[in-house]
Amino acid sequence: MNSRGRIRQYVIKKSAFIFPTILGITFLIFLLMNYSASTSTQSENIFYKNISGITNILKEYFEWIKNVFTLDFGKSLRDGRPVWDKIIERLPATLELNVSALLMTIIIGIPLGVWQAYRINSKVDKSLTIITFIFYSIPAFWLGLILVILLGVILPDITKEWFGISLGLPTSERRSLNFILYPNRYSFFQVYWDRFLHILIPAFTFSVVNIATIARYVRANMILVLKEDYIVTARSKGLSEKKVLFKHALKNSIISTVTFISFLIPSIIGSSFIIEVVFSWPGIGRLGYNSILARDYPVVMAIGLIIAIITLFSNLCADILYYYLDPRIRVKK
Repeated sequence: MNSRGRIRQYVIKKSAFIFPTILGITFLIFLLMNYSASTSTQSENIFYKNISGITNILKEYFEWIKNVFTLDFGKSLRDGRPVWDKIIERLPATLELNVSALLMTIIIGIPLGVWQAYRINSKVDKSLTIITFIFYSIPAFWLGLILVILLGVILPDITKEWFGISLGLPTSERRSLNFILYPNRYSFFQVYWDRFLHILIPAFTFSVVNIATIARYVRANMILVLKEDYIVTARSKGLSEKKVLFKHALKNSIISTVTFISFLIPSIIGSSFIIEVVFSWPGIGRLGYNSILARDYPVVMAIGLIIAIITLFSNLCADILYYYLDPRIRVKK
């Protein structure tokens, strides 16, 4: 069997576990939401009707899951709108924030870890170690509130007093009000510059803990790889330190980093609930938070299912990339 056929077979085997996992997750979500809805409204609960309650639960579950496969999550209890329409409206904002945070994590975290491994036990390494530990221990929502105060309130006041012009960064929403009300007045560059400024603080707040995490992880991996025999051989051949570091060491340590990044994706998605509320970001995290407070269970169930599916598929993509990047796995298979 050729390489492409082996990869296809590996993907099919891994994908086979996704469907039963999704069924199990959806059943748990359905049970929890049914229980919460029944106890919160003090209505008659199917769990306590009689011995045939299990049958009723299964019937309602299969009816719900059948509708889910047609993207029919029901209607919101708050405004009567279809749940899927509300999610589709908010999904682009959440994807924009999550992807930006993930890119920021990779672009800053990996080079930071490589630099620390290269300058191991130096003053730079020790200073960055202290900084990354501080960032790792800071709660994201607390950092977000501090940045809102510093960059959205204090900085504009200081710059206005010193320079006569108010300079600061936007700390709420996805766009400025003028860009929403009068979109035709602004150029393409102005529109996207405004979007960039709005996403800067939320994305940084989102990624700061993950930057510290991945920097420590890459540093540890790079230190181990730099002690391998083939690295010593590469140096003995007269290769420059830059080639040894990036062509050999980073290339081999990045394999496990890919898997680690896939585990960061669910945490980024889960953190969006709090971060979107702090920055009034109009995404599904904020929608989910408000729906929980309002006991809008159809919306909560839909968002929980979407997050579970994204998590499963991110893990699947990590497995596929790991299989593709590491020849040892293909040899074992």
